[in-house]
Amino acid sequence: MNSSRCPISLCDISPSACQSEVTPSEAFALLALMVLPVAVAWLAPLFGARCVPCGERRDDDDPSLHDADPSRRLGPRDSTALSPLRAGLVPFRERVDPPMFLCGIGACPLDCGSTGLLAVVLAMVVGVYVIFFGLLFGAADAGGLDSAHEAMPCDGGLGACRTISCICGNVIPEGYVFMFTCLFLTSAVLVQRFSAMGHRHRPQHLCVKSVLVAGSLLLLLTAIFPERYDADGQLLSQSLEVLHLLGVMGSGTLLMFVPYGWFLVYWRTHREEVSLRSVAARSCLVCMALALGVSMQVFGSAVADAPTNLCAYQPDAASCEAFPALPDAQCRLLEACAAACGGERPCPCEGGLLPNYRCRWSNATSDTITAILAPESFRREKLLGPRCVKAECPLYKYARGVALEFGVLLLILCYVATYALHDVARLLGRPPKQPPPPPPLDASLLRVHGEAAGAAGGPDR
Repeated sequence: MNSSRCPISLCDISPSACQSEVTPSEAFALLALMVLPVAVAWLAPLFGARCVPCGERRDDDDPSLHDADPSRRLGPRDSTALSPLRAGLVPFRERVDPPMFLCGIGACPLDCGSTGLLAVVLAMVVGVYVIFFGLLFGAADAGGLDSAHEAMPCDGGLGACRTISCICGNVIPEGYVFMFTCLFLTSAVLVQRFSAMGHRHRPQHLCVKSVLVAGSLLLLLTAIFPERYDADGQLLSQSLEVLHLLGVMGSGTLLMFVPYGWFLVYWRTHREEVSLRSVAARSCLVCMALALGVSMQVFGSAVADAPTNLCAYQPDAASCEAFPALPDAQCRLLEACAAACGGERPCPCEGGLLPNYRCRWSNATSDTITAILAPESFRREKLLGPRCVKAECPLYKYARGVALEFGVLLLILCYVATYALHDVARLLGRPPKQPPPPPPLDASLLRVHGEAAGAAGGPDR
């Protein structure tokens, strides 16, 4: 049966939707999306700490932070075994804004360093930055660095997925190890810190502490169950996807909004203690995370994850340039389905998604000794020599989705490390509100009362 090229790809129906590389304006927008969350997460606590004298910001230099006897252990209800910091005896622990540290200059929140979450944040930023911009500008493909080929951003992870979990679960397996390690370490640290916080055994304290520990454990669902797709671009398991989304949305909601809401309630009833600067610093992180999350949902619906790359399986230049080649009857059926979609959104047809990319034959060669000696099967597996590549795709839409997700995850993690740990520990340790003393009696009333009592006892004398 004769086959010819069938124009059913998104790149054929809507050519403006596909591109081989991002434009300078798009690259600048992606750079802003990647840098802005980092800048906000770092500058927000500094903004809140401006009202604190510089000398008091160097809280890591205070010897009262450390236990006098390191061998002492924390019993279940032994408040005397707590360090001065954790027992709430250090004055700055009563401050609304978190104490700062870092080499005596106060540039980082103390809880971020004392819990070790600073290492997780730094690993997350450096790792995602290097891989993201490497994939975006074609310096790294699905198998890592590849100097033998020209820049083909669509042939890597950013040409297939709109989320970090999709890239790690389907395209770059090393990324899944990185993602699992970061999420597991974060969950373990937060469970330990929230569990060790003392409280006054009020019902609301028990509820808040349990909710925050549960939110920390939900991170494990995202770490264990990444997004996985089959060859048709469909999720391998809807139940596993539910667990993945429960970990992403549940942990973020509980770990950020529960402490933030509790802080707002405290601010409403203690306005004389909480400055607007403190509220603004926290609200900036929360509002930006919300804005990025909503943008991620809105823009994410315009593109579908397509981790299956059929270009890589085309054996020669002719089949590569003709992809997709179909018989006329089958082509007309799929063309009608594609026309009904209008080329604007991911188009499901015949139990799968129509391709949203265009293939091209790359004549790049490799003159290394390995490429010369290796058989054809090895060269194809290791991407050496001429091959069919994914040349065009909705690259900017995919990259924008990944950048938005990175911003949301980073802001939630930084809010927890900066404010949530500090606020929850401070609010849990507050002493119960004492009842107001009775109003003093008026001296004139006391005198009248005494005279009345004397008059009543006169006849008995």
